[in-house]
Amino acid sequence: MIKKERKASDFITKLEALLRRMPEMEPGRDRAVSELNKRRAGYIGEQQVDYYLSFLDEKEYWMASGF
Repeated sequence: MIKKERKASDFITKLEALLRRMPEMEPGRDRAVSELNKRRAGYIGEQQVDYYLSFLDEKEYWMASGF
């Protein structure tokens, strides 16, 4: 049983907001897109681990997600 639900980090939210406002031809846009893709991949990986951990017996294991 997961006590604290996982949410996307503030950094991901900030990068998404930045990219919405950044022009397509901005020199640093590729770097921001790359960083956002890496962060999203990490977040999705953590969600996938949470799925498998949810099958553990809650009486025997206690999990606190989202540190």
